[in-house]
Amino acid sequence: FVTARADPETVRRASAVRPHGYIMRPVTDDAIFAALSVALTDERKAALPVDLAALSEESHSWTRLPASTMSRVEDFIRKNFDSEITLRMLAEIAGMSESSFSRRFKISAGITPYQYVMRERLEEAKRLLRDTEWSLVDIAVATGFSSQSHFATTFKKSVKLTPLQYRRL
Repeated sequence: FVTARADPETVRRASAVRPHGYIMRPVTDDAIFAALSVALTDERKAALPVDLAALSEESHSWTRLPASTMSRVEDFIRKNFDSEITLRMLAEIAGMSESSFSRRFKISAGITPYQYVMRERLEEAKRLLRDTEWSLVDIAVATGFSSQSHFATTFKKSVKLTPLQYRRL
């Protein structure tokens, strides 16, 4: 069973059918590995197309995005950070569902797709603040922020300086 509930009634109903395991959401690779290791007999484990122990030892690298996919996604973000970028767009580039892409991207990059896009936008904003005399409105638009206010708030939260303070450094 995979569930987000652990209330007594749900556990009672699940137990009535004598399951081999009970995994709580959010599901992690370690939880799946542990549940399969406990639930499957040695004979059934031997019949699996993969070696569970090898997967565990490889730190679940099979959940990372392939390097070529990650590169395509990063290139798309770099070329389009000035426009709206949705999780759906990125998942389509990777050829997978949004939830699977999001999980695997975070494992691969160490941050969520949203955080990655924001990081790219802020890096470009820093460059524009240093190298141009553009107004904050123009920089906000050029880096894909919905408004100057959103840009300034996000910038200050991340950099710990306002855009103007950063420009004066």
